[in-house]
Amino acid sequence: MWKTLLVDADEDHARRVLALLHRRALGIDLYESGEAAVQMLQRTRASYDVVIINATAPCKEVFLTLKQLQELCLSARFLCVSSVNHGPLYRLRIERLGARFVYE
Repeated sequence: MWKTLLVDADEDHARRVLALLHRRALGIDLYESGEAAVQMLQRTRASYDVVIINATAPCKEVFLTLKQLQELCLSARFLCVSSVNHGPLYRLRIERLGARFVYE
């Protein structure tokens, strides 16, 4: 079972993602903010196989959260998801940071 960290402030979106992931028997920890997830990782040194970040809101916080989580989860694979198409430059910026990007 892959240990998964989900960072998602949108309650409805998080519920849908959790439903999909639970069907695949993934162990999932949900945090409503990047800041809370970073604080937890700094405190516990937990490790994750997959980190999923809701990147729907086009703000600097998404990129900051991604960078901070990458520093704390060195062996994890990162996926940013968005229900809004922000254009190719947004996707490119995320992928240049080493994460995959999926538009839902």
